[in-house]
Amino acid sequence: MKVLIFVLLLTVSSQVHSALPPDVRNQMDLKVMLDYANKNYEVISQLESISLKEFTIYYSDNCKVEFKREARKEGAPIVGSETELIFKKKVCEMTND
Repeated sequence: MKVLIFVLLLTVSSQVHSALPPDVRNQMDLKVMLDYANKNYEVISQLESISLKEFTIYYSDNCKVEFKREARKEGAPIVGSETELIFKKKVCEMTND
């Protein structure tokens, strides 16, 4: 019984420590978003703000680039670091000015 508890504790603690700390995750996400902006003149030249909470770059008057987490591959462990941030879509809303 003690061996089973010990193995369970090792398993749980290794899964908890495999997740990235928030600061490291934010740095990785921000790098993906800035790399995209730097490769797209229209975005970088009219950059307004970047939201790590919404995974969105805001630029121009009503334009944004949205990112999302890459889908987890089948069979990948559920616990652990999150998947990479990837491009989702670019949207420019029309205004009635």
